[in-house]
Amino acid sequence: MGFVYALIAAGLSLIFGLMEIVNFAHGEFLMLAMFSTYWAWALWRLDPVLSLPLTAAVLFLLGFATYHGLIRWVLGAPMLAQIFATFGLAIFLRSAAQAIWGVDFHLVKDPLVQGRISLGGLFIGLPQLVASVGALLAFVFLNWFISRTETGLALQATAQDRQAASLMGILRLPRRGRELRPPGLCDGGARRLRQRAGHPGGGGDRGGDRGAGRAPHRAGAQVRGRLRPLPAGRPLAASGIVRALLMPRPFALAAGLVALALLLAFPLVFTLPYPRDVMIRIFLYAMLATAWNVLAGYCGQISLGHAVFFGTGAYTSTVLVKTLGLSPWAGMLAGAALAVALSQVIGYPVFRLRGHYFAIATIAVGEIVQTLTINWDWVGGARGLFVPIDRTCSLLAFQFRDKQV
Repeated sequence: MGFVYALIAAGLSLIFGLMEIVNFAHGEFLMLAMFSTYWAWALWRLDPVLSLPLTAAVLFLLGFATYHGLIRWVLGAPMLAQIFATFGLAIFLRSAAQAIWGVDFHLVKDPLVQGRISLGGLFIGLPQLVASVGALLAFVFLNWFISRTETGLALQATAQDRQAASLMGILRLPRRGRELRPPGLCDGGARRLRQRAGHPGGGGDRGGDRGAGRAPHRAGAQVRGRLRPLPAGRPLAASGIVRALLMPRPFALAAGLVALALLLAFPLVFTLPYPRDVMIRIFLYAMLATAWNVLAGYCGQISLGHAVFFGTGAYTSTVLVKTLGLSPWAGMLAGAALAVALSQVIGYPVFRLRGHYFAIATIAVGEIVQTLTINWDWVGGARGLFVPIDRTCSLLAFQFRDKQV
């Protein structure tokens, strides 16, 4: 399988080297290729070896549609926007596959290539061996194509210097590519640069030294002039609506008391389970958004693996209820403590990264934890855990109905 994974990595490297796109949906396209092979066998009894050209054609069409529908719109966007786009595409393809074809495994029965061979007591599966040979042949063809053909040389030039390749006519950049020009050379900027450098019309060299000496002082005075002095003995707060919400004023206090009274009356007015479930989920997601905003909004770090810590608390509380009979109220505290400890272990290496590297690392953490969880039978695996119903003491068991509906 190492040869197959290396071939997949080569495809990912081509995408990143040429288009500067980090494609997080690369594995999902491999999944679609596998499903295409399976359904070609299930519907028309085509062996995977015989359906290989058909699968390649289907994946080409999917890649063409993905490029024109999504990728071409984020080529000139920041790296984080590209990560969001491809990561969202990966989640969409994975969820769509589960919704359409289910979560069960699908097998191709009685393929042309099956069995195993023995080499000195070491048994090697024949399908894996054929796949390795095919991957090696693909590597040889890819090396020849890149190093010997005109198109391959153009790809190398594009990967080395995208702008130079565009100037030489090798690469046709999208319309947004004009933004790659230096901004000082647009809209008469070249003339202004010459004037500032001492050319005629720009004041010459006489005032150059004096202007250079006065510029930092003027900039510092402007910065100091725009800073407001700290009020003595009063906390800082934003102006406008935000300040009205943050500062303890009679109107804000009255509005808060009214909102609290409405929330307390909500379960008494709406007695059906569905409205209560909706309200609980609203507050649950609001709490998650607040926790995410602390990291992304205040610290400027985009985390795409934030659900790891939420899942840690949920699993901890549920496991303690099932195994030890501990009340969920105490389980929540234990789950929060374990989530904090896990965040310290994960955050120590991950917080050394910045920008899109941090986002990529959090995606990796989320995928690793998800893979471990769905393959860990002690926590229920892919089926998850179910909280047992305790009707004797509903309040301590975190259940507020006398019977199950």
